[in-house]
Amino acid sequence: MLLLLLSVALAADPSPGRCEAVFLGPVESCSLPGSWAASGFGRNESQARKHALARLEVVLAAGAEARAEKAADTPVAAEAKAEVGTCPKVAAEAARIHCYAEAAIAEKRLCFASFEDRDCWRGRMEDMEGTAWKMMESGRELICQRVDESLLEATPEKRARCEARCQQQARVRCPG
Repeated sequence: MLLLLLSVALAADPSPGRCEAVFLGPVESCSLPGSWAASGFGRNESQARKHALARLEVVLAAGAEARAEKAADTPVAAEAKAEVGTCPKVAAEAARIHCYAEAAIAEKRLCFASFEDRDCWRGRMEDMEGTAWKMMESGRELICQRVDESLLEATPEKRARCEARCQQQARVRCPG
């Protein structure tokens, strides 16, 4: 019986997936303006969806943190600080998510992670080898960790702003 349930679950969601989660602000409880996006990859669509939403939460938290740091000592400081906690929670409810299967990312490949933003990062590209969808997830985390480490002496506002940018704009390419 367990084998039957496992085979049905695998058949329902068989190939690696990619999801894009987009938040359009402002909305109630999160006054961040504009479009905020994050992508996620996984061994199936449901895992890719979870990764995209989790990354969007990180992006919105960093965006709200940058806004709160910038608004410190202003009349809107308290409201901006409160949104550091509420904006990520709004992501799951307000995000538009588009997913699709991408069989090619199931293959083992040499991948390159990069982040091109001269204000935040002047480091080098990172390379890694493995299953493409796994490298697409871990590569972005690796490059964004390197960016954060390079900004230890920066202001909290710049670190938060650069984290949001990196989580949205870092790319992992797996040519093949």
